[in-house]
Amino acid sequence: MIYIVGVPRAGKSTLAWMLNSVFPKVSIISSEAMSNAFSHILPDIASDVKTNQKTKDTIIQFLAEFAEWNEVLTEQKSIIDVGLVPIEMIHAVMKENDYLVCLGFGGKMTKQQIWDLITQNHEEYDYTYGMDLDRVIKLWGDFAKRDAENKFYCDEHKLTYLDTSKNRDKILLEEVKKLAKDLEE
Repeated sequence: MIYIVGVPRAGKSTLAWMLNSVFPKVSIISSEAMSNAFSHILPDIASDVKTNQKTKDTIIQFLAEFAEWNEVLTEQKSIIDVGLVPIEMIHAVMKENDYLVCLGFGGKMTKQQIWDLITQNHEEYDYTYGMDLDRVIKLWGDFAKRDAENKFYCDEHKLTYLDTSKNRDKILLEEVKKLAKDLEE
C-alpha cells in the first residue's frame, strides 16, 4: 500500500495519477472522497470526526482496512491519497511493507507564502480555483502549521518528505521512478 499525505495542492493527486500511469491496475483511494461519502450518508459522523479523536481514529483504521481488503481482492497495490490527516495517524496504521510519501512546501512557509505559490499556477480544474485564502483556511485549517509538523515528523521518523515548492513535476517524476523500482523488486 502507498499512502500519499500532505497539504493542499502539494501534488498528492498528481503523484497518485502518475503512479497509476506506471501501474494501470493500481487502485487510487481518496480519503477525501470517503470522508465526503460518510458526511453525506452519516452526517453525525462527519460532525463528530472534527471533535472526537476516537471517531477520527476509527475512520483512518477503516480506510486502511478497506485498502488492504481491496489489495487482497484485486491482487493490486492501493494508493491512498490521504490529504490533511495527521501523518502520525497514518504512520500508526501502516503495515511493514507499506510506503508513505509526504508532500509539502518545505515546512517553513507561512500560509500566505504557500497560498501565493499555489495560486501562481491556478487552473480552472484545481479544487482551490476561485477560493480565497480565508476559505481555504476554513476548509483545511492552518495548512502551513500542518506542513511544518509533517516535515518535522518525517525527519524524526526517517520518512519520505518531498518539498514540491520548486520543480514539482520533476520531483514527483523522480519519486514515481523510485517507487516503481521499489515495487518491482
